[in-house]
Amino acid sequence: MTGAGDIRAQKQAAAEYLRNLRPDIMAYALDELGSQSHAEEVVQDTLVAALKYAADGFAGKAVFKTWVYALLKRRIADAFRLDYERKLVRKTRKELPNVDRLFNHRGRWHPQYKPQPWDNPLESDEAQRFWYLFDQCLAALPEQQGVVFLMREYLSYDIEEISEQLGLAESHVQVILHRSRLQLQHCLTGKWFAEQ
Repeated sequence: MTGAGDIRAQKQAAAEYLRNLRPDIMAYALDELGSQSHAEEVVQDTLVAALKYAADGFAGKAVFKTWVYALLKRRIADAFRLDYERKLVRKTRKELPNVDRLFNHRGRWHPQYKPQPWDNPLESDEAQRFWYLFDQCLAALPEQQGVVFLMREYLSYDIEEISEQLGLAESHVQVILHRSRLQLQHCLTGKWFAEQ
C-alpha cells in the first residue's frame, strides 16, 4: 500500500527528473515550433501535465521520458493546429494524385479495406493501459511520422493542409502517413492484442 509519504517522494523525484529533462524537451519544442514563446508555453503545459500524474509510478523510469515526449508531441500538434487556423483560410480541396489504393483522397480507409473493428478499449477495464501503450507506440514513431499522424488523425487535417504546413509534397505525406499507420498497427499488435 502506498502512503502519503511515498506519493510525496514520487512527486518530488518526478519534479527533479522533469527539471533535468526540461532543457531537452525545450530544445525539441523550439526546433519543432520555431518560436521561443510558443515552445515555452507548450513545454510548461507538458511539464504541468506530467507532474500531475507523476504519483502513478512513472518517475525516474525510461518509460516516463517516453510518456513525457508523447505529451509534448500532442501539445505541439495542437500548437500547429491553432497557429494554422489563425493564419490560413481553408482552401478548396483538390483531388490528390497517386492515392494509395487502401485510402481515399481524404486519407481515410476505403470501406472494403477498412480493418475489422477491435473491442472498444474505452469500454474495457484496461482502457487506461491501452492508451498508455498507444502513447508508447506513438512516441516510438520517427519524429516526422508522429507529427504527420497526429495532424491527420488527431487534428483531422487534410493531406493538402499537412503538406502546406510541413512543406512536404502531398505524395510524401501520404507515404509517411501510411508508414506511421503500419508501424502503429505492428506495435499495438505486439503490445496490446497479443496479450488478449
